[in-house]
Amino acid sequence: MLEGDRLIRTNRFVGWQPQLYSMRLANRTQGIVGMGVLGKALAQSLSGFEMQLLYCDPVALPEGQELAWGLSKVSLALMEWWNHRPGFTVQLWQSEELVLIVPPYHHYPLGVSIVLSKSVTQEVQAGILQAIPIHVDGKPLCKELFIIWRSGLSANHPSHRFAQMLLHEAKN
Repeated sequence: MLEGDRLIRTNRFVGWQPQLYSMRLANRTQGIVGMGVLGKALAQSLSGFEMQLLYCDPVALPEGQELAWGLSKVSLALMEWWNHRPGFTVQLWQSEELVLIVPPYHHYPLGVSIVLSKSVTQEVQAGILQAIPIHVDGKPLCKELFIIWRSGLSANHPSHRFAQMLLHEAKN
């Protein structure tokens, strides 16, 4: 879609060509983290595309809804720490820089917060907040986020496949 938009905006569009067609969704796997309003809407929208839909949520959907939308629940945890209990596989998913955020007009040491830098990108770009990097011994202070799933699952098990999809997306 972006490539087609670029062609139109630069007056190089000469008609639909095979490289502008979207990829096929059938026989692909899509993972959905969280089944709130958006997760449910996404699942319902994708349910007609003959895809394998995996979801991760602390609360399972009713079995009838899972069947109607072709969903499979997976057991994963995304955590800030883990006490390395046996029987689980733990992999670093992301390491996020922490920043101190303050309003642009702020001059006092009270009323500040420490957050993940990516969580306030839009607010910083809009000038609503200032993000001040935090360094310890010359290195950025980071929060590590881990993906945890049960050990011993086959490579085709939905939980294992969903974890691998998240890890792959984090690299890209």
